[in-house]
Parts: sequence; structure tokens; C-alpha cells
Amino acid sequence: MLLSNIPNYLSLLSFNPAKPNPTTPVTEIKSQDDYEKFLKKYKVVIINANASWACPCKAMSPIYERLSNQIPYNPEYFALTKLDIDEVSDVAEKLDVPGIPFYMAYEDGKRKDNILMPGLSTLQKFLISWSDKAHELGKEPEKK
Repeated sequence: MLLSNIPNYLSLLSFNPAKPNPTTPVTEIKSQDDYEKFLKKYKVVIINANASWACPCKAMSPIYERLSNQIPYNPEYFALTKLDIDEVSDVAEKLDVPGIPFYMAYEDGKRKDNILMPGLSTLQKFLISWSDKAHELGKEPEKK
């Protein structure tokens, strides 16, 4: 984390959205089976690969949780998840995680995008763009 980003991170942590979701929509992937189920069930899945001992992950985890409560999304098509690379090392190894925190976007079961150690605004843009993509993918085709 860059020192210049600390004020941005701190302001987000103290920000209290007017209408937060009652619980965080971020779900933990605890097995290979969980990973596969998410990719099959949702049009778009965001996976946050992290480690509980890593300082950058400790800093970004509450930010990811807060952003997940602030972005508009349809839970039928879009899932926000997290994966501890030590607890589910077999999945993390298959995902070829280059560093942490690492955010991956999957569309229809295929990895389409990823970002490593993003700043606040980069992560926010990443989540919003994929939420929008999930919304578009979830729409029924227009009849002509």
C-alpha cells in the first residue's frame, strides 16, 4: 500500500453509507467445491485472493467489504467472494495467484480480468464495471 493512499483508505473505513446492506454480500470460498459452485451459479464472480497474515490484505479486506455494500448489483447474477490462499491452497495454486491481495473477475466461468494490489479507486471501478457487466448479462434478450 502506498503511503499516499492511506488518507483515502481511512476515509472509506470511517464512511457510513446511508443504506448499507444488513450483512456483507462477500462469501468465503472454503473448498474446491465452493469455487466450482460459484462459477457455475453466477454470470459474474469476483474472487478476492488474500491471506489473513498479510498487511495489505488486512488493509484491503474491510475496504472490499464496504465497497461490496455500496455497489448496486443483482445477487442472482453477481457474486462477491474471498479466498484465503493458505486455507484453500489447492484452489489458490490452480488460480496462479501472483501476489496478494489479488482480485479476479470471472464471466460465465472463465477468468476475464484481474488486478493485483489495487488502490481504492481502482478497486471501486473494477467492482462497478463487473457489476454492470453482470446486469447486462442477466437481462433477457429483447424480442424483435
